[in-house]
Amino acid sequence: MEKHNRIERKEAIVELEKLRFVWRGDRFEFDLLRRLAALYIEQGIYRNALQALRNAAENYRNYDDTPQVLEQMASVFSRLYL
Repeated sequence: MEKHNRIERKEAIVELEKLRFVWRGDRFEFDLLRRLAALYIEQGIYRNALQALRNAAENYRNYDDTPQVLEQMASVFSRLYL
């Protein structure tokens, strides 16, 4: 367990993935996808991270934060392949 009785990252990923398919179509899902991507990145699961970021960017194109998501995707991709 992590500090302050928080759940482990792997367990958080599992729980967020479950929630992701129950809650769709608003700011909550956008934020959930971003958090899920961050957890995947921390765990070195880059394919899933990029997929979560892509889903956020594609499904929420009009959000003010979407350019940041696109920048994060480019950054992750660059670190992996360039």
